Amino acid sequence: MDKILTVTSTKDYNLISVELTEGCHDIAAQMYEKGKKTFGPYSYKEADPEMVKVWIENAIEEGNVGLACFYKTALDDDLPIYTLVADCGWEQELGEFIIIKNNVDEDPEEKLRENVKDTIHEMFSDWDDSEIDELCSNIIDEVCDDVMYASGYPNYNDSDIRIAIKRVIINLTSMGK
Repeated sequence: MDKILTVTSTKDYNLISVELTEGCHDIAAQMYEKGKKTFGPYSYKEADPEMVKVWIENAIEEGNVGLACFYKTALDDDLPIYTLVADCGWEQELGEFIIIKNNVDEDPEEKLRENVKDTIHEMFSDWDDSEIDELCSNIIDEVCDDVMYASGYPNYNDSDIRIAIKRVIINLTSMGK
């Protein structure tokens, strides 16, 4: 394969990138580890599966079977493919990466807490990390309870978590009225 393929492995996940330089791969890994979708001029976004199918066709036409296989395997395994971009006055796509989580037998309540924490960090990403951590520690129990009660727990999604966060904050801020 003439494209750069890099892997970062931890006990919790494997981050596999394609077409990213080693430095950009490290930035993607740090962003994921810290639960942030932006870092300086860099950000990442989930690629549209229909666009990924076009990338597969293009890779096959260019004779890059390894790249096509990377994309196809990720799609077949229902793994989101993320594109790392740099804002240079315009959005420049640098390459793609996938995350494979290692804890298959993870406790569903612990996974919910992790998802709530990640969503809080994402929703309040323009705050200082210490402020986000304080907010998270103050509302995480109530948000988890709300998701368990109001959604089809253990089947829930990001929208259920976001709605629960909003409900909890509204309930907490309107108590004095």
